Amino acid sequence: MRIVVAGAAGFLGSHVVEEAVRHDTEVVALIPTPDAAAWVAGLGATPQVCSPSDPATTPERLAQALHEADFLINAPLAGQDHVATTTALLDAALRAPPTLRGVVQLSSTRTYGHRLPNWPLDESWVARPDSRDMQNLAAAERAAQTYRRLRLVVLRAAPSFGPRDDGVMQRLLQHFGAAGRPVLAGGGRAGLSLAYGPDFARAVWAVLEAFSDTQGRTLHCKSIDTDWRTLVGQARALRDRPGRVWPLPVWLVRCLAQAGEPGRRLLDGPPGVPQYADITGRPHLIDDTLLRGLTGFAPLFGLRAALRHTMALESRESS
Repeated sequence: MRIVVAGAAGFLGSHVVEEAVRHDTEVVALIPTPDAAAWVAGLGATPQVCSPSDPATTPERLAQALHEADFLINAPLAGQDHVATTTALLDAALRAPPTLRGVVQLSSTRTYGHRLPNWPLDESWVARPDSRDMQNLAAAERAAQTYRRLRLVVLRAAPSFGPRDDGVMQRLLQHFGAAGRPVLAGGGRAGLSLAYGPDFARAVWAVLEAFSDTQGRTLHCKSIDTDWRTLVGQARALRDRPGRVWPLPVWLVRCLAQAGEPGRRLLDGPPGVPQYADITGRPHLIDDTLLRGLTGFAPLFGLRAALRHTMALESRESS
């Protein structure tokens, strides 16, 4: 089997590469610059500098990258025009030889926005993205679903974290571990589903193995159900910090969040997370029954093990 992973230099894409090379398969990792080539090669994959976001990358070159591929996995990279890169890839997939069995488009349940109910959401929930990046990602997902001639699976990850993450969850975890006493709206009682990077990659592989049953579907993936207070407590315990928080009422936290820089300082939220009150004060619970039923996927990591594994790998890579 030959698998092409677009966005292999990103957080989720890199974990998909790691999981795929563990199996008896050939992995081609598309990377935007040569910087990640040595790392990708060290995993056992074949790096190929070929970025759909680069105007110099011709449709013919993208089609050549998919030569003899069985599957294409598209992991959109943060900061890119997801619609443009996705359509460029899928246009190339239409030109690829008939060996291509299908495409897995990676997306996120964060496209649902932050105003969610207190129960787990299934795949029928309507996307209401409330940030530019999530609007971009939701539009790319819709664009991918217009390619009727391709066999497609959309896999939406719950808010994800793990080694090499530099997104919102990583900033929050770093903040929770370092802050003197984090502020949590409503005391952190809001429920939260999470996807741990290595487990999410195992879910991608499970989808490939059961592709005849999953094609044409949109699926959710999560590996952990918890709440914000538990997440903070576990993150701080692993750093030998007390688990105390400031449990401010939700209405007060939102008022402070709208008060500009002075309010943000009072909230003690991390830089780069402008919707701290909405993110930590509202539930984000995901139902992934469909994925588990169709593929048999089951996560390996619980919350504490995932956090400890992440910290251990980060320490090893920084040393």
